Amino acid sequence: MRRRKEYMRRMTLEEKILFYLYERRGLAERYVVPEDVTQAGLSELLGVKQSHISRALTDLKRRGLVYERTSHIVGTKRRKKAYFLTERGEEEVRSLREDLLGRYITVRDGNGKYREWTVGRFLREINDRGALSFFEMIHDHIQEEGGHLVGVVKTRQQTEKSTDIPPIGRFYGRKKELARIEEALHAEKIKLITVISLPGQGKTTLVSRSLRGITDRHIFWYNIYPWTGLNTLLVSLISFIEERGLRLPKEGAWGEVVVKEQKVTERIFEALARLNAIVVLDNFHSAEERIVEWVRILFSMIVEKNSAMKVILISRWRPPVYPTYQVEMGKGVLEVILEGLEKESALQMLADYGIRGREALKAYDITRGHPLAIQLYSLRPGKGEEELRTSLKKYVEEEVLDSLPVEERRLLQYLSLFRLPFKERAVSPFGEEGFEALRRLRRKMLIRERSDGLLEMHELLKEIVSSSVMDGWRREFSEKILDYYRGEGGIEAAVERIYFAMKARRWEVFLSELLRWGSDIAARGYLEIGEWLELAREMKVSEWERAQLDLIEAEHLITRGELERVQRLLRRVEMRVKGRRGRGWKKVKIHFLELQALTNVERGVEEEALKQYRESLRISRESEEHIEEAKILNNMGVLYLKGGKYNEAIRCFKNAEKILRDEGGGEQLITVVLNRGDALIKKGEIRRGKEAYRRALEMAEDIGTKALQGVAMERLSEIYFSQGRRSEAVDLVKEAIRYYINAGEGERATNLLLRRFKEVLKIYGREGALSFVRELNRGIGWRRVLGRRFAEDGKSALTLIVKVMSGEDADFEGYFERFDDMEEFVRRFTLLQRAIRAVAPENTIRKMYSAARFTAEGLPDKHPLTIVLLKWGEWERGKRSLELLREAKELAERIGFLSALRRAEEILKKKR
Repeated sequence: MRRRKEYMRRMTLEEKILFYLYERRGLAERYVVPEDVTQAGLSELLGVKQSHISRALTDLKRRGLVYERTSHIVGTKRRKKAYFLTERGEEEVRSLREDLLGRYITVRDGNGKYREWTVGRFLREINDRGALSFFEMIHDHIQEEGGHLVGVVKTRQQTEKSTDIPPIGRFYGRKKELARIEEALHAEKIKLITVISLPGQGKTTLVSRSLRGITDRHIFWYNIYPWTGLNTLLVSLISFIEERGLRLPKEGAWGEVVVKEQKVTERIFEALARLNAIVVLDNFHSAEERIVEWVRILFSMIVEKNSAMKVILISRWRPPVYPTYQVEMGKGVLEVILEGLEKESALQMLADYGIRGREALKAYDITRGHPLAIQLYSLRPGKGEEELRTSLKKYVEEEVLDSLPVEERRLLQYLSLFRLPFKERAVSPFGEEGFEALRRLRRKMLIRERSDGLLEMHELLKEIVSSSVMDGWRREFSEKILDYYRGEGGIEAAVERIYFAMKARRWEVFLSELLRWGSDIAARGYLEIGEWLELAREMKVSEWERAQLDLIEAEHLITRGELERVQRLLRRVEMRVKGRRGRGWKKVKIHFLELQALTNVERGVEEEALKQYRESLRISRESEEHIEEAKILNNMGVLYLKGGKYNEAIRCFKNAEKILRDEGGGEQLITVVLNRGDALIKKGEIRRGKEAYRRALEMAEDIGTKALQGVAMERLSEIYFSQGRRSEAVDLVKEAIRYYINAGEGERATNLLLRRFKEVLKIYGREGALSFVRELNRGIGWRRVLGRRFAEDGKSALTLIVKVMSGEDADFEGYFERFDDMEEFVRRFTLLQRAIRAVAPENTIRKMYSAARFTAEGLPDKHPLTIVLLKWGEWERGKRSLELLREAKELAERIGFLSALRRAEEILKKKR
């Protein structure tokens, strides 16, 4: 009898844990194990809350499939519970694997075509080189579409490109609108697409769905808030561009302060055009005038240059970026205006909520197909009548809010005042009843959980509910939200503390938080700082507080490019500071002198900077501002170290260290200890330098700062390399790289591996080195922690090394052409060529040098070309080597590159 087809089912969390532990079963014999087999590690790798992992492991232990053991964990001093499979657990995995491989699954290939395969065949297709584990294949290549599991065979382009598109759930109707947008995305004449509707109609979902099939473009998705400034947007765009390997010229203070906006826009446009990018700006109706004007300029550049890049604006109303006639005449703009869902799609949506027949027809008549209204109606089916037609607002108030129990309605009103996604502990002021009410609100889909575990309310619902909060309750709720943000760190939490202190009329908190965080907030381009400064100036403040407000305003004006006003403000502060002796004034003067010193360091006037540091140091000591004193001493030490004055540097670092120990330590203390170690090593005191690094490592382990643990390990590895202890040094390099990955320090991790790749190869052999590079490269993309240049592009140095070692073609030209900045190109080329020369055949090495030369010839500065020719000639043999070296020598002589000239002469002398 023929067996009935069985289709792939969703794996339970317990099954995923079993598969993951099965592939790490060899770790059970080790004394020290990685964090991957702890609850925290499993939570991070599987993207599931630790509480869910804990419950699943309890069940697996009860069934005799998993056992726990307290083990030493790599990189930590404390022992933790680690989890391993029992023999019965291994048998369970083998049985489960055999069952899954024989099941069938619908497969979508890179061209969008569907077919039906067994899971076994599908996994063979995506793992033809054996680089993926069974767990990774199941975890990364089988996804849910429309309620069904689908296997996805990704093309190379799909693997190498990435987006920040918001995820979507079920998608209903909108076939015509979807087709129009998809057609416009491929139409040469359409440069700008706007999607317009009332809130809750599904604008974001529609655009997100239309971009899902885009594999040959980079997509920048940005949510605009009412407080988003132009500087904030531009800094994000610059970061997006540089993460994808393009370097922007360092004009102005890129990444912190953006000036000369026309020039900036031109550079950004050129980079986006090279990336063939799609820029999506969501909530564009919230954009300030300067953002609107900037988009207007960008759009005109796209049209003028006939660029293939696109801009998509998602807004509640027509954005004032283009005249109406451009839409009517089809001149570069497509407008898609959303109404409610058509009847068939709305009824399907209602059916999915369990509403059918006459009740569904009545619901459609009331909601007119508005997606959010349908969702809200499903909470109270059977109600409605004519009054619900008047407005969605009235519908929500009468049929949702009024139907909720008092505790749920009150909690929903409180949560509607949060401007940002929030943690579950936000309801703690309401006690256990609050947590229970929150659970009920989440079941009713009035509060939803995001992929990062934070909670949020739908935008339209938030507007309607927040408008129903009475003034008395609003003030009380603002007090509670202020208390919530007191427990949160970072600049965003500081912004919210100031905002809700203002709403709660807690003016003393408002002013103290503004004075403490104002400089950081202003430097990041938050628009609200201007309003807050005006409000603070109307308050009764002291003269020294007014001077601090002036300094904050100066930083705010710098972000807006109003440099003349900045100079006037600084002169005003300088006049106010003169002759003042109180402690508050001394603090203002310290801040003022530090800003002047940092400015002089950037200008290269280091002696003047030292004078200002000494003066600010004197004042900080007089006023007993100990943290400021330590900060200044550290900055002075770095300047001395840079100038080769090692004794002075060590003295500064030791004094800063003593102060910070008395003040409680922290990351700043670890940084100072590392700097002292650097100075000791430079001075030749290797033993004392090593002791400083080890001390820094212990302190970093105590407070769990992974990035600083990586730095300390890297510094120690350098000492071991210099002492010939290569095996120990390489082990430290591997540990440092793993710490950098976990801390999100991708650039450091990759640079360290490239710099020490020869040693890794020598100690671990070709297969061991390849395995480690693959592990690192998968960690970069899979954990999504690295960002910066390496995670998303697929043309990174690590990918090139893997391809070369695997015998595949490597796109060296695509890698080098990303670096149009001279210093960045030289750094990347120097690191990569060392690694490639260690593993590649001669023809591949020549291909790499040829690609580097081609890119270097296109750079205006000829120093990079000289370096490429010199390195190539040094490696090459025979007549070709001499030709390259002579060419490098002539070029170095012509541009005055003396060190390269001497090196070329030395190599030529040896080779002759």
